[in-house]
Amino acid sequence: MVRAVKIYDVLADWVINNPVRRLIPNLRNCEICWKAMLTCIVSLILIETVVLIPSYRDKVEQLNNERIKSGLDAIAYLRAGVRNLDSSALEPTFFSYPMSFENVNGIAIINDQGKLISGISTSELLPLLTTSRYEAGVSEFGDQLVLTETIDTGDETLVLAVGLTVADISGEVFAFVLQILSLVGVICLAVGGSMAVIMARFARDLEHQAFHDPLTDLPNRPHIERLTEGLLQQQENFHLIAIDIDGFQTVRERWGVVYSDQFIVQLGKTLKATLNPGWTLARYGEDKYALLIEEHLDDDNLDSMLSGLQAIVSTPVQLENDRVSMTACFGVYNHVEDPEACDSDPADAADLALSKAKELGTNQVVHFQPALRDQREQHVRVITRLRSALAEEQLSLNYQPQFRADTKELAGAEALMRWSHPTIGSISPGTFIPLAEQTGIILDYGAWALQQAVEQYSYWADRGIELPQISVNLSPAQFGDDRLIELVGDLLHRHHIGAGTLELEITESAVINSPEHALAKMKTLDEMGVIFAIDDFGTGHSSMANLGSFPFSRLKIDQSFVRRILVSHSDRTIVRSCITLAHELGMDVVAEGVEREAELDMLVDWDCDIIQGFLFSRPLDTKAMEGMLIQQQNEGFQRAA
Repeated sequence: MVRAVKIYDVLADWVINNPVRRLIPNLRNCEICWKAMLTCIVSLILIETVVLIPSYRDKVEQLNNERIKSGLDAIAYLRAGVRNLDSSALEPTFFSYPMSFENVNGIAIINDQGKLISGISTSELLPLLTTSRYEAGVSEFGDQLVLTETIDTGDETLVLAVGLTVADISGEVFAFVLQILSLVGVICLAVGGSMAVIMARFARDLEHQAFHDPLTDLPNRPHIERLTEGLLQQQENFHLIAIDIDGFQTVRERWGVVYSDQFIVQLGKTLKATLNPGWTLARYGEDKYALLIEEHLDDDNLDSMLSGLQAIVSTPVQLENDRVSMTACFGVYNHVEDPEACDSDPADAADLALSKAKELGTNQVVHFQPALRDQREQHVRVITRLRSALAEEQLSLNYQPQFRADTKELAGAEALMRWSHPTIGSISPGTFIPLAEQTGIILDYGAWALQQAVEQYSYWADRGIELPQISVNLSPAQFGDDRLIELVGDLLHRHHIGAGTLELEITESAVINSPEHALAKMKTLDEMGVIFAIDDFGTGHSSMANLGSFPFSRLKIDQSFVRRILVSHSDRTIVRSCITLAHELGMDVVAEGVEREAELDMLVDWDCDIIQGFLFSRPLDTKAMEGMLIQQQNEGFQRAA
């Protein structure tokens, strides 16, 4: 405070004794007037800094909160309306009430093909509603914000969309600032433009925050999208590379937020220091970066640069008392001056390539191809139809018989889920099962499959049709569901299923994340008479501890190993070793995917217990499986030619 007073006295003394004051005769000797003017200026600067600027920030946050709340209210109203009305009979007047929500400037209902069913929307919102970008939540599209939610009416899947006005310095908030300034407009003229200077600085600060990551101060995704949009308009060549750190969640869980953020900051600095100064490095999210190269690199230089990035990411970083080395996946979009090859959304293209790279494993590089977008569109269509497949009874179970390797007697059957859509036909389990797991639908589907298999087994048993054992697959999510024990117990009780009859097949990944919890659940089910098989052994997080610590009765060798035993010495060694190990631990061994006599002979020589594969039988529908069981009982089973 004392220092401030001294500065004030120095300023006042300079103003009073400055020769310029002689040019103003009326104020030549008016020290009080000069001091009053200086006091006014200092006061206004304090008011601007302490009062007006924070008020401006508060108003920005308030308007944004009001905007989001308004959109959520509109979504809630639409959801309630759609569930109580026939969507085909909706009229635009239905939306008269939501349109009165503050900050809502467009709403619509669209079906799963992107067709606008009904609604009132602005010209800016309509193009958004005819795309496939239906991710739930909040998405930004330029100066438009769109809230979307998918809802299943029972007849069809609809997407509710609400377009919201974006509040920023050029819109409603700026009008608010002008309103404040008008209160002191006359005095501000005396300040000599200090308010304008402060507001200009604050506007630059807002823009910097809007286009930069707060942790690393690197450019963010909107910044990259703005740059790529300009490059597209100028028809310039460029490369956009999306980068995702492999397994970063492990770092977050092991070292916590502080050290994991330190890792991100340090990696960003290292990457930026080694890259060409003309390139733009951005941070997209928690463990995701992007690199924009505003020039064309030939294939060799691009590959060399990507190898360099992989080496930088893998350089050990000191975290607490440990040195951590990571890997990353890269999705590369290359823009060339070919109108047919131009892409309207480079960021989306790079993200698609990155997603494919993550599917392939760790430390992978994938270049964008248009086929990736086609695959994504197909996945979206499958997911949309998948939500209604169970309700519309499009799912069924097939049963693949299992046989004793030595006697060829029927040992049991594995229940396999199948999906047949009325218009697009049969959809491979390899396609829809992973999507069901990603969306969480697998919990409902898995419960349905378990119930159907037990009920069908009980139906056959009541008719005297014998099936030694029924096996049902459980996804990791279903095995981790707290309702599993209650579901299984209820099914066993209602259908009088004997001990050792129901086998649950689980993969190694289902038990590895929480071994104690998994062991307790398996012991409870084991006491009910359920037995367990470890499925696809060798393809996941293989661990000898998993075999010895959990109550598995069977080990199923994945078909990828079995099908190579005739040509691969290493696969023969793996299969033979697995059989020996399982027997030492008191487990039977099931070999999947057996299709040739030579494979069968080799497995029999190694004392494999049970065979499953096309050599004996393909998966059979319920009717065909029942016929085979009856034939097995009455005539004895004859192996298919």
